[in-house]
Amino acid sequence: MDDGPSGSCDANAEPSSVLHTKSDRSGIFRAGKSGMNEELVYSPQGKDQFFFPIGLFPGGNELLAAAWRGDSPNARLLGINLASHVAVELGEVAANTGLGDTT
Repeated sequence: MDDGPSGSCDANAEPSSVLHTKSDRSGIFRAGKSGMNEELVYSPQGKDQFFFPIGLFPGGNELLAAAWRGDSPNARLLGINLASHVAVELGEVAANTGLGDTT
């Protein structure tokens, strides 16, 4: 898998942790702000997707995340339960495929 985008989301409902992705592994992870005690929050069945954690829903038990494949013009929005690690598809939106394109 190529080096896709990676990102992080400050888990403000849990001030001692950060939600993040990795460029070399598909999924969303949670770790302490020190980088220790990392756990896998969500692992997709297909490994051809890139993820970006957007933010926590009120209550801090579910994460809003975006998922997309390099060959698709759309991004899927997911609600991920942080306790059960189950994702529910919330919808699909057009992704910005012309990032940096000024023409």
